[in-house]
Amino acid sequence: MTFHRSILGLLAMCASISLTAQEPVEEKKGGFGFNMGLVYGQAILKTDLGEDPNIRIWVQNQGGVSTGVLYQHKLDHRVSVKGQLNLTWLESFVAYETNDGVSIRKEIFPAFAEIPIHLHFTNRAENNNISALFGLKISKSLDPGLDQEFILRDSFTSAEFGLGKEFDFKQFTIAPEVTYSFGLENLYRYSILPEFAENVEQLVLNQLAIRILFY
Repeated sequence: MTFHRSILGLLAMCASISLTAQEPVEEKKGGFGFNMGLVYGQAILKTDLGEDPNIRIWVQNQGGVSTGVLYQHKLDHRVSVKGQLNLTWLESFVAYETNDGVSIRKEIFPAFAEIPIHLHFTNRAENNNISALFGLKISKSLDPGLDQEFILRDSFTSAEFGLGKEFDFKQFTIAPEVTYSFGLENLYRYSILPEFAENVEQLVLNQLAIRILFY
Protein backbone atom coordinates (compact mmCIF):
# COMPACT_ATOMS: atom_id res chain seq x y z
CA MET A 1 0.00 0.00 0.00
CA THR A 2 2.85 2.39 0.83
CA PHE A 3 4.39 1.78 -2.60
CA HIS A 4 1.08 2.55 -4.33
CA ARG A 5 0.67 5.75 -2.31
CA SER A 6 4.17 6.79 -3.31
CA ILE A 7 3.28 6.31 -6.98
CA LEU A 8 0.16 8.47 -6.54
CA GLY A 9 2.29 11.13 -4.83
CA LEU A 10 4.73 11.22 -7.74
CA LEU A 11 1.89 11.48 -10.25
CA ALA A 12 0.37 14.35 -8.28
CA MET A 13 3.73 16.12 -8.28
CA CYS A 14 3.97 15.72 -12.06
CA ALA A 15 0.49 17.20 -12.48
CA SER A 16 1.41 20.15 -10.27
CA ILE A 17 4.55 20.78 -12.34
CA SER A 18 2.53 20.84 -15.56
CA LEU A 19 0.21 23.50 -14.12
CA THR A 20 2.98 25.76 -12.84
CA ALA A 21 5.51 25.54 -15.69
CA GLN A 22 6.38 28.91 -17.19
CA GLU A 23 6.41 29.96 -20.82
CA PRO A 24 9.15 28.31 -22.94
CA VAL A 25 12.58 29.76 -22.29
CA GLU A 26 15.83 29.54 -24.18
CA GLU A 27 16.96 25.94 -24.51
CA LYS A 28 20.00 24.76 -22.59
CA LYS A 29 22.50 22.67 -24.53
CA GLY A 30 23.32 20.42 -21.62
CA GLY A 31 24.14 20.12 -17.97
CA PHE A 32 24.28 18.01 -14.84
CA GLY A 33 21.36 17.18 -12.61
CA PHE A 34 19.84 14.54 -10.37
CA ASN A 35 16.84 12.25 -10.29
CA MET A 36 14.66 10.32 -7.89
CA GLY A 37 11.97 7.75 -8.42
CA LEU A 38 10.09 4.57 -7.61
CA VAL A 39 10.91 1.20 -9.14
CA TYR A 40 8.97 -2.04 -9.43
CA GLY A 41 11.06 -5.10 -10.18
CA GLN A 42 9.57 -7.98 -12.13
CA ALA A 43 11.87 -10.95 -11.72
CA ILE A 44 10.85 -13.71 -14.14
CA LEU A 45 11.86 -17.23 -13.13
CA LYS A 46 12.11 -20.20 -15.48
CA THR A 47 12.18 -23.63 -13.84
CA ASP A 48 12.48 -27.27 -14.88
CA LEU A 49 9.67 -28.64 -12.73
CA GLY A 50 7.58 -29.95 -15.58
CA GLU A 51 4.13 -30.98 -14.37
CA ASP A 52 5.20 -31.79 -10.81
CA PRO A 53 2.32 -30.57 -8.58
CA ASN A 54 4.23 -31.17 -5.34
CA ILE A 55 6.85 -28.41 -5.74
CA ARG A 56 6.48 -24.68 -6.26
CA ILE A 57 9.29 -22.22 -7.02
CA TRP A 58 8.41 -18.58 -7.56
CA VAL A 59 9.64 -15.03 -7.12
CA GLN A 60 7.99 -12.50 -4.82
CA ASN A 61 8.37 -9.12 -6.49
CA GLN A 62 8.27 -5.92 -4.47
CA GLY A 63 8.84 -2.24 -5.06
CA GLY A 64 11.89 -0.12 -4.38
CA VAL A 65 13.41 3.33 -4.71
CA SER A 66 16.11 4.85 -6.88
CA THR A 67 18.13 8.06 -6.89
CA GLY A 68 21.14 9.33 -8.77
CA VAL A 69 22.93 11.94 -10.84
CA LEU A 70 22.71 12.59 -14.58
CA TYR A 71 24.19 14.49 -17.47
CA GLN A 72 22.17 15.46 -20.52
CA HIS A 73 23.35 16.98 -23.79
CA LYS A 74 21.20 18.18 -26.69
CA LEU A 75 22.53 17.12 -30.08
CA ASP A 76 20.01 19.32 -31.88
CA HIS A 77 16.53 20.76 -31.43
CA ARG A 78 14.89 17.34 -31.18
CA VAL A 79 17.56 14.83 -30.18
CA SER A 80 19.43 14.58 -26.88
CA VAL A 81 21.51 12.06 -24.96
CA LYS A 82 21.18 11.39 -21.23
CA GLY A 83 23.49 9.35 -19.06
CA GLN A 84 22.72 8.51 -15.44
CA LEU A 85 24.39 6.91 -12.45
CA ASN A 86 21.70 5.59 -10.13
CA LEU A 87 21.58 3.71 -6.84
CA THR A 88 18.57 1.40 -6.67
CA TRP A 89 17.20 -0.53 -3.72
CA LEU A 90 14.83 -3.30 -4.73
CA GLU A 91 13.35 -6.11 -2.66
CA SER A 92 12.63 -9.45 -4.32
CA PHE A 93 12.64 -12.98 -2.93
CA VAL A 94 12.89 -16.41 -4.52
CA ALA A 95 10.84 -19.03 -2.70
CA TYR A 96 10.66 -22.84 -2.70
CA GLU A 97 7.81 -24.80 -1.21
CA THR A 98 6.59 -28.41 -1.22
CA ASN A 99 3.35 -30.05 -0.20
CA ASP A 100 5.30 -31.74 2.61
CA GLY A 101 5.85 -28.40 4.34
CA VAL A 102 9.43 -27.70 3.23
CA SER A 103 9.84 -23.95 2.68
CA ILE A 104 12.91 -21.90 1.67
CA ARG A 105 12.98 -18.14 1.03
CA LYS A 106 16.04 -16.21 -0.20
CA GLU A 107 16.43 -12.48 -0.80
CA ILE A 108 17.76 -11.38 -4.19
CA PHE A 109 18.45 -7.98 -5.80
CA PRO A 110 19.29 -5.92 -2.70
CA ALA A 111 21.09 -2.73 -3.75
CA PHE A 112 22.80 -2.14 -7.06
CA ALA A 113 24.27 0.64 -9.19
CA GLU A 114 22.76 1.33 -12.59
CA ILE A 115 24.17 3.18 -15.60
CA PRO A 116 21.43 3.84 -18.16
CA ILE A 117 22.29 5.70 -21.37
CA HIS A 118 19.29 6.98 -23.33
CA LEU A 119 18.74 8.61 -26.67
CA HIS A 120 15.75 11.00 -26.53
CA PHE A 121 13.62 12.08 -29.49
CA THR A 122 11.46 15.06 -28.53
CA ASN A 123 8.37 16.37 -30.28
CA ARG A 124 8.52 20.13 -29.75
CA ALA A 125 5.45 20.98 -31.84
CA GLU A 126 3.31 23.49 -29.95
CA ASN A 127 5.85 23.27 -27.10
CA ASN A 128 4.54 19.95 -25.80
CA ASN A 129 8.14 18.71 -25.26
CA ILE A 130 7.12 15.05 -25.11
CA SER A 131 10.00 12.66 -25.76
CA ALA A 132 10.40 8.99 -26.57
CA LEU A 133 13.57 7.38 -25.22
CA PHE A 134 15.43 4.14 -25.62
CA GLY A 135 18.84 2.82 -24.68
CA LEU A 136 20.83 0.32 -22.63
CA LYS A 137 21.35 -0.04 -18.91
CA ILE A 138 24.20 -1.78 -17.09
CA SER A 139 23.52 -2.86 -13.50
CA LYS A 140 26.13 -3.86 -10.93
CA SER A 141 25.31 -5.51 -7.61
CA LEU A 142 26.65 -3.66 -4.57
CA ASP A 143 26.36 -6.69 -2.30
CA PRO A 144 26.98 -9.88 -4.31
CA GLY A 145 27.63 -11.81 -1.10
CA LEU A 146 24.20 -11.15 0.38
CA ASP A 147 23.22 -14.79 0.14
CA GLN A 148 25.80 -17.41 -0.81
CA GLU A 149 23.11 -20.08 -1.21
CA PHE A 150 21.50 -18.57 -4.32
CA ILE A 151 24.11 -16.98 -6.56
CA LEU A 152 23.40 -14.39 -9.25
CA ARG A 153 25.71 -12.65 -11.67
CA ASP A 154 27.42 -9.57 -10.26
CA SER A 155 26.42 -7.46 -13.29
CA PHE A 156 23.82 -7.62 -16.02
CA THR A 157 22.54 -5.65 -19.01
CA SER A 158 19.01 -4.50 -19.86
CA ALA A 159 17.34 -2.75 -22.76
CA GLU A 160 15.23 0.24 -21.75
CA PHE A 161 12.57 2.42 -23.36
CA GLY A 162 9.98 4.92 -22.17
CA LEU A 163 8.29 8.30 -22.42
CA GLY A 164 9.09 11.63 -20.79
CA LYS A 165 8.10 15.28 -20.81
CA GLU A 166 10.19 18.39 -20.17
CA PHE A 167 9.01 21.46 -18.28
CA ASP A 168 11.44 24.35 -18.84
CA PHE A 169 11.89 27.05 -16.23
CA LYS A 170 14.29 29.99 -16.29
CA GLN A 171 17.00 28.32 -14.24
CA PHE A 172 16.29 24.60 -14.58
CA THR A 173 14.26 21.86 -16.27
CA ILE A 174 12.03 19.27 -14.61
CA ALA A 175 11.40 16.10 -16.61
CA PRO A 176 9.11 13.32 -15.34
CA GLU A 177 9.57 10.04 -17.20
CA VAL A 178 8.29 6.48 -17.18
CA THR A 179 10.66 3.72 -18.29
CA TYR A 180 10.48 -0.02 -18.73
CA SER A 181 13.57 -2.18 -18.93
CA PHE A 182 13.77 -5.85 -19.81
CA GLY A 183 16.70 -8.06 -18.97
CA LEU A 184 18.87 -9.36 -21.79
CA GLU A 185 20.76 -11.98 -19.76
CA ASN A 186 20.21 -14.95 -17.50
CA LEU A 187 21.12 -13.73 -14.01
CA TYR A 188 21.06 -17.12 -12.31
CA ARG A 189 24.47 -18.75 -11.86
CA TYR A 190 24.14 -21.61 -9.39
CA SER A 191 22.89 -22.63 -5.96
CA ILE A 192 24.40 -24.87 -3.32
CA LEU A 193 20.87 -25.82 -2.29
CA PRO A 194 19.70 -28.86 -4.29
CA GLU A 195 16.12 -27.57 -4.23
CA PHE A 196 17.17 -24.68 -6.46
CA ALA A 197 20.15 -26.26 -8.23
CA GLU A 198 18.05 -29.08 -9.68
CA ASN A 199 15.09 -26.98 -10.77
CA VAL A 200 16.03 -23.37 -11.61
CA GLU A 201 17.09 -22.65 -15.19
CA GLN A 202 16.86 -18.91 -15.69
CA LEU A 203 16.13 -15.65 -13.90
CA VAL A 204 15.62 -12.33 -15.70
CA LEU A 205 14.89 -8.95 -14.11
CA ASN A 206 12.53 -6.47 -15.75
CA GLN A 207 11.80 -3.07 -14.18
CA LEU A 208 9.11 -0.41 -14.37
CA ALA A 209 10.26 2.98 -13.06
CA ILE A 210 8.69 6.39 -12.52
CA ARG A 211 11.33 9.09 -12.13
CA ILE A 212 11.54 12.86 -11.92
CA LEU A 213 14.71 14.40 -13.38
CA PHE A 214 16.03 17.84 -12.45
CA TYR A 215 18.71 19.55 -14.57
